[in-house]
Amino acid sequence: MSETTYGKTALIAEVATSTGLTQKQVAQVINAALDTIQQKIQAGQAVTLTGFGSFKLSQRSARNGINPHTRLPMQIPAKTTAHWKPSATFLGPR
Repeated sequence: MSETTYGKTALIAEVATSTGLTQKQVAQVINAALDTIQQKIQAGQAVTLTGFGSFKLSQRSARNGINPHTRLPMQIPAKTTAHWKPSATFLGPR
C-alpha cells in the first residue's frame, strides 16, 4: 500500500479534468458538500452517502487510564467524536 497523501487540491484538479469544469467551480462544490456534511454531523444527524459510507457522531465514555509518562492512574474524560464507517461496497469486490 502506498504511503502518499492524496489531498483536496489533487481531488479538485482531478475532478475538474474529468468533468470539464473549472477548478474554481469544483472547489466551490466540494467545499459546499464538505461544509454541509460537517454541519449535519455537528447538529447530531447521521449522513449516509450510498456506496461511500456513513458519517455520525460517536460518544466515548469517561474511563480510567494510565499516564504514559508518569505511569500514574488518570481519568480520561468523556468526549464526542466524528466517526466514518465505509459502505460494504467502498473497497469494491474482494
